[in-house]
Amino acid sequence: MRRKNNQLVPFEKSIIESAKQYPDGFYGYQLSKVLDVKHNGTLYRALRRLEEMGYLESRTETSNADGYLSPARRVYKLKDISI
Repeated sequence: MRRKNNQLVPFEKSIIESAKQYPDGFYGYQLSKVLDVKHNGTLYRALRRLEEMGYLESRTETSNADGYLSPARRVYKLKDISI
């Protein structure tokens, strides 16, 4: 599907709708299970585009809830915008 003037494609819209379930943030892997994504590369490219377009913000998390170091992973959060 060809993008027109920075408009969202249907997959990006479904990412945003699913992200609303996680007001404190979500992981790409977590969202891939909700959306039943077969190829995570597609999801992560879309997440990066949504961040570049200003719909999402992200940060790298390197510790878990207990404070122990874990492999770095990116936490995404939907920005306060109206779509």
